[in-house]
Amino acid sequence: MRNFHEIKGEAAFFSVIFSLVVVSFALIYLWVVNSKIKGAKVTWEDMTQSLKVHSVYNDLMFLLLTGTQSNMTIQSRFTSDEISDEKIYLDGRTVKTKVRNVSFSVQDTNGLISIRAPERIAFRRLLKQFMDEKQVRIFWDSLLDWEDKNDFKRLNGAEKQYYEGEKELGYHPRNRKIIYKKELTLIRGMDEDVFRKLS
Repeated sequence: MRNFHEIKGEAAFFSVIFSLVVVSFALIYLWVVNSKIKGAKVTWEDMTQSLKVHSVYNDLMFLLLTGTQSNMTIQSRFTSDEISDEKIYLDGRTVKTKVRNVSFSVQDTNGLISIRAPERIAFRRLLKQFMDEKQVRIFWDSLLDWEDKNDFKRLNGAEKQYYEGEKELGYHPRNRKIIYKKELTLIRGMDEDVFRKLS
């Protein structure tokens, strides 16, 4: 028969173990709740920022539609809660807003060369202003390979094996017409410096 002190010692030991398990679960629960609260705060901030950006866009559209246009600006007749400038420049100049980390620019595209036009003679001539003939041939064949639906590489071009294998870039030609201007930077032969000059 066990004596009273042995039973009391075992009971105290099991009480300590049980308390440690309960405290551990409580700490884990608090950590999970804390991480969920942090995630909710980030989501709240993202949604708030998204709504503010949408508000800037709506204010911009209103100001563009109701403002008075002069040579390269639109003068607002109304004040905006989000847009601080009363003038909106149409030459690509950046306009800061009252919303944190949000700015915009408006570019008149009437005088710009289209990269989607079927006759790209003007675009190729423009490339020759910033690249030597060899670079132009490499970019031009790579652009055509980017847009065609086959995997046959042109003489100076680049197809799937170049982007995924040779250079390990992690992407491949889209096999469709260019949609976004920034897509040009993904194509072999185009570098950031030339792209910036073209933009």
